Amino acid sequence: MRRTWVLAAFLSASALADVPSDDEALVYAGRFEGAAAGSAVSVSVYDAQAAGTGTLLCPPVQARVQGTAFEAPLTGVCARAIRSSSAAFIEVTVNLVVALPRVRVRAQPYALESKRVVFSHMGKRTTAQGLYCGPTGATTGSFSAQAGALTGYRAAKLLCEQSCTSPTAHQCTNHEALTSHIIGMTVPAGWVIGAYDPPATSYVHRDCSGFRSTAGDNYGQTWGGTSGQFEYSGCGNSAPILCCD
Repeated sequence: MRRTWVLAAFLSASALADVPSDDEALVYAGRFEGAAAGSAVSVSVYDAQAAGTGTLLCPPVQARVQGTAFEAPLTGVCARAIRSSSAAFIEVTVNLVVALPRVRVRAQPYALESKRVVFSHMGKRTTAQGLYCGPTGATTGSFSAQAGALTGYRAAKLLCEQSCTSPTAHQCTNHEALTSHIIGMTVPAGWVIGAYDPPATSYVHRDCSGFRSTAGDNYGQTWGGTSGQFEYSGCGNSAPILCCD
């Protein structure tokens, strides 16, 4: 059985807009891997690190889950208990199974991180800097969605929203794919955003002309998967779009 891991989790001192107003509220957020999207996630806080020991500082809080991302508001008494305790350790369960050994809450050297930035416009939303959340189906370098109504980067956005079950998912930039790889996530081979146009060659590396072309002299950047490096592919070739959130 594949083990479930919690990845890129962080504690934020910023209260969510839809959490009851509380100046001392905290939010614990992250992403899991190895369990189905939409799995049940809960967060508890103890004053001891060893599993099965210590006093429960915060009863289990059911997290809000979108795809494989989750956010758990730790408000009021819970937030104050964390701040007043000499040691506090967070335990996360996914589908009632402990997903990671208890992690100590520290102000330094692991500073409390701010909540992720989300850009929005006309009802569309995207994270400013995300991590890998899944692939789409294989496609050439000419992306299309909604029966051709959307093409290129905008088509990739919709396809990633569907693949990751998240309204803020989008095609990974090369930096997002690399960051995901660096922290130990499994990132398969696929299309990423990373346009460049070297003037000394006859090849055009312009993200397949904004991922709207399969022309023979047009190329796009890909993450190489098990090769652990960036590569490029002819736009007539097929590969999944790598999605981040």
